Amino acid sequence: MSVDQAFESTFKLILGPCELRLDELGDYMLKYNYQSYKARSYKSGKTVALSSDRYAKGSRFLSQDEIDYGQRPTPLNINMIKDIDSILQALGEQACYSGNKVFGKSEGIWGSDGCFDSLEVRDSLNVQGSKDVAYSSYIRGGSESMFGCSYVLACKSSIRLQAGSHSARCFESYHATDSSDLFFTYNCHGVDNAMFSFNQRSKRYLIGNRLLPKDQYLELRKKLVEESRQYLNKHKDFPSIFQFSAPLAQPIRALPQIPEPAKDLKPIEEAFASTCHILLGKELGYVDEFALYLNEGNPEVKAAKTVFGGTIYPAKTFFFGQIPPSRLISYAEAEEAGTRQADITTQDSLEGAMKKLDPIALYICEWYEGDNHNIIQSPIAYNSSNIYRSNASFSKNVAYTVMSQTSESVFGSFRLAHSKSSMRCTHSHALMRCFEVSDSSSSSDCYFCHDVENCQECMFCFNVKAKRYAIGNVEYPKNEYMKIKKMVLAELANRLEKDKKLEFSIFNIGAKHG
Repeated sequence: MSVDQAFESTFKLILGPCELRLDELGDYMLKYNYQSYKARSYKSGKTVALSSDRYAKGSRFLSQDEIDYGQRPTPLNINMIKDIDSILQALGEQACYSGNKVFGKSEGIWGSDGCFDSLEVRDSLNVQGSKDVAYSSYIRGGSESMFGCSYVLACKSSIRLQAGSHSARCFESYHATDSSDLFFTYNCHGVDNAMFSFNQRSKRYLIGNRLLPKDQYLELRKKLVEESRQYLNKHKDFPSIFQFSAPLAQPIRALPQIPEPAKDLKPIEEAFASTCHILLGKELGYVDEFALYLNEGNPEVKAAKTVFGGTIYPAKTFFFGQIPPSRLISYAEAEEAGTRQADITTQDSLEGAMKKLDPIALYICEWYEGDNHNIIQSPIAYNSSNIYRSNASFSKNVAYTVMSQTSESVFGSFRLAHSKSSMRCTHSHALMRCFEVSDSSSSSDCYFCHDVENCQECMFCFNVKAKRYAIGNVEYPKNEYMKIKKMVLAELANRLEKDKKLEFSIFNIGAKHG
């Protein structure tokens, strides 16, 4: 099945007869998603999709299918290397960033970047083990027929599902787990057949948070879904679930705030010190001393007040930046928020039903599920421990990181999965002891590398596979490599210890002027 056919089938399953082409809804589907960024290949001029917009001005790009893996780059003159600046100068035009990256057994990938073992993917980024995906980002775990979706695991047949897992047939729904047949919902878990509902758990046949008899629910749903289909046909868009920006018309009583368990930065500090020693040969200090450096390019976590009087620590990660500040609630307050109801009847039009949602439109911007321990000022934690100013799932000892997945001792990173003892790494999978590595997989002890796979002990390498003891894509005798590595690590440690930051990163060393 082509991605267009899959879209038509999904649309029909959720909304009825499909009169629209997939591409007519492209702009609508990309709202609130991380999108691939576009550049031009310096070789062919073709469009290159990239997972990040952090590359420095003057960087060069090419499509992964244009890489010549048999090319023999000019070796560096080892005797002329005195410091990191001399290495960067010697790299010259060798440093080039790749886009349209596809890994494993993938087919039918178009206009997308970072696809692993996936089939039929269009205009998307970071899709793993999934098929029939378009205008989506961060889709994984066997998901199928996902359109305009983001941050989902093992979901099926959905349009505009964001932050979901193990859910199916969802439309315009956010924060959904183990649910099905959701339509315009927010923070619903273990819920089946719900429309225009917020902050619900383990219920079915809901409209406006109100439980209805099955036949009454189905009658009202049929009417509202048909009006929604007509709205989509006419506008190629749909009202935002975040449209309720005004403060609540009726004030909410404050809730008693349960004191949080004591938090302990010590295990995080110990993991940071150990990781610095592993990567750079010495401990550098407290993790907060490097906050600006570690969090560069990531959304900042800031304290905020909820409508019930609580304190939360949201970040503008995912769609959280769209949430009206006057309607924030904490995860612990969601149960109380879910008791509020909107009385929607068959007399209401789609527009009228939307207006009635004002009293119940309250939004979490944090999410905690599973067995969590010592979560500090972090918006999301799922079966994780010792997480500080990050969001993480199945991870431990993480600070200043977005989307840490099944990882340990990672700092200052973005979308790092199945990795350990690494720092400042992005869009990568299965890294061990890596520093400033992007868009790479199954590699260890690498520094300042981009698009490397199955590499060990490499520095300043771009677009290579299966290298060891390599600098600038050229392999050297182990003793020569280790001599240069010792010098590089000492310089990195000294600069970080003194300035608490580095002026160069994997995102700017490929630019003409660094």
